[in-house]
Amino acid sequence: MSLEIERKFLIDDLAFRKVVRATNLRPTHIQQGYLSLNPAVRVRVKDRKSAFITIKGPGLLERKEFEYPLPYTDACQMLDLCKQTMTKLRYRVEGWDVDEFLGSLQGLWLAEIELKSAKEQFERPAWISQEVTEDKRYQNTWLIEYGIPTDT
Repeated sequence: MSLEIERKFLIDDLAFRKVVRATNLRPTHIQQGYLSLNPAVRVRVKDRKSAFITIKGPGLLERKEFEYPLPYTDACQMLDLCKQTMTKLRYRVEGWDVDEFLGSLQGLWLAEIELKSAKEQFERPAWISQEVTEDKRYQNTWLIEYGIPTDT
């Protein structure tokens, strides 16, 4: 069994864009869809090359997670089975995954950090804003179904 421990934050996208320009970060293009929302069964394609299927159990800060590689062509066919898909650009910086959402979620930026324990201490970069770990409206399964929360 694999346990995912992850904290999630809104970011100051203008401050983060300065980091991207200064360091010449190149994002990974991600397209993903859900075959099921409960439990979450996600199909994800990265940079139109690699693909994975992920099953996530319930929870916000901690949850069971199982991820397996898929043949790219199979993943593309599975994405066609998904009611909705989402597209985002993922930047990897200083141990953080920063997602810039595209399409109907354009304007939303989220940063995630995976931890070894729920109490693990970590440094927050200056571009980190409000923590939304415990707000289910910022889980991808919520976003794909309901869109961007109105209070962002």
